[in-house]
Amino acid sequence: MVRAKLLFVLLILTSTLLHAKQATPEQKKLCSAIVNAAHKFPDAGQEKQFRSILKITRCVKCPNQSLESSQAGLANDLRVRICLSVLGNLTNQQIIDDLVQHYGDYILYDPRFTPSNYLLWLAPVVLLLFGLVILFINIKAKAQAKEAIDRIDPDQARKLEKLLAKNDEEHGT
Repeated sequence: MVRAKLLFVLLILTSTLLHAKQATPEQKKLCSAIVNAAHKFPDAGQEKQFRSILKITRCVKCPNQSLESSQAGLANDLRVRICLSVLGNLTNQQIIDDLVQHYGDYILYDPRFTPSNYLLWLAPVVLLLFGLVILFINIKAKAQAKEAIDRIDPDQARKLEKLLAKNDEEHGT
């Protein structure tokens, strides 16, 4: 068990050091300039990749604001981080996985379908099905009541229909 914990800590430290090693001071300066719109990416494909990631991610500090439009300091740091990842030739999926690993699913405008958010995805469907079942039961009960009325003699049927109509008016159904 101790070996597993040590291995886990070593793995995290190694990945952190590798991520930190990838960015040279020149790259950091370039990304700061790119993020502040003072400079452009060397490649148009990288610019497109950078902008597409900014549009699908949100600032974790600002309520419902994309990284592209947020003016928060944290958003600026995240833009620099994404820029460094793009310059490091990481794929969109690798960059998004890294962001989700550090900031959780909240950073994505479209959260993934994972066990932690099944309720978010399935609640609307379950509620819709529940409503349809209630509606079906209500319609069937009214149809059965109508059939029962048809089976009794005409005088009693008229009295019962009046009572049901009065009940419907009182309850708004």
